[in-house]
Amino acid sequence: MKNPIVKNPFQDPEIPKRTSWSYSSLKLFRKCKRKFYWKHVFRLRPRREPSALVISSAVHEALAKWYSLKRASMHKIVSNIINTVQRRAEQAANFYDQEEYDDLLITLNTLQGILTAYAEVYSQDSKLWQATKKDVEVWFTINLGPFDFKGRIDLLPTCKGKLFIVDHKVVSRIGESFVEKLPMDGQLRGYILGVSQGLKLKPVKVVYNLIRKCKLRQKSQESLEEFTERIKEDYLSRPDFYFQRETLLFSKNDVEAFEHDLRKTHSEYAWLVDNSSDPLDPREWPCNDAMCNEYFRTCEYFPLCTQCLDAGTSKLYTQYNKKGDYYEDL
Repeated sequence: MKNPIVKNPFQDPEIPKRTSWSYSSLKLFRKCKRKFYWKHVFRLRPRREPSALVISSAVHEALAKWYSLKRASMHKIVSNIINTVQRRAEQAANFYDQEEYDDLLITLNTLQGILTAYAEVYSQDSKLWQATKKDVEVWFTINLGPFDFKGRIDLLPTCKGKLFIVDHKVVSRIGESFVEKLPMDGQLRGYILGVSQGLKLKPVKVVYNLIRKCKLRQKSQESLEEFTERIKEDYLSRPDFYFQRETLLFSKNDVEAFEHDLRKTHSEYAWLVDNSSDPLDPREWPCNDAMCNEYFRTCEYFPLCTQCLDAGTSKLYTQYNKKGDYYEDL
């Protein structure tokens, strides 16, 4: 078997002296250790961002600004974000095929209607929820002995003196099965652990804020302004279809179960590193081929697993820098 890294054009990977887990890195390690290696050990990011990730990030950014700036215009917030994302997409246009690029831009243009409608549907939030800038995108760190657990909370408001956690999620569909499994959601249990142990606060509940993706498409003779207004009207006419909030309560046992799973996963990671002949060789990190085409979309790291990392495949990726801690994708 040839060396899977023919010539590394990036900085060499390294195993950190102390591991910092986030829920996303924890979930990825469980799903596919090879993908975890490329993303968190080699620190590579694809230049072509999946449209779902772009939209989800834009929604989170817009809501963070809207909740932290009481008199902010959602329309203005979203316009600025769209312009920024479009510029970034244009710079990476060569890494998309035409269909993917068109889909990204079309989906991006739905954001104005979606979030303007959100601001109208939940206009009472600013009156009922007390939150300042320090309560938006709140970071926590917990020292769990041999490793740290880190995360970022979307919103930590209070209502009638009671603190709670708000998590925004953009989803394709909202079904009964989706809602039923929320009490088992590791990310939400991790938030409770982070707020209670990392921030030393006592949240009374989690408000899971679901936003359904828009399926409408711009008509041939329709202007962008008309398209945006049509999306907004559709969201406002069917708020129960597009927006849903679930209130979840968690017990001490739920949080302890998550911490137990976290420690077991770290033990598995530590065993892999300690017992590999060379932990910096990607072949030492098992590949889960069920992830290669998850959700009918080819994994963004597939070229590295099938063709190796060399001068050719490296053009598809960029390497992010370390900033004190090893994992940055929280």
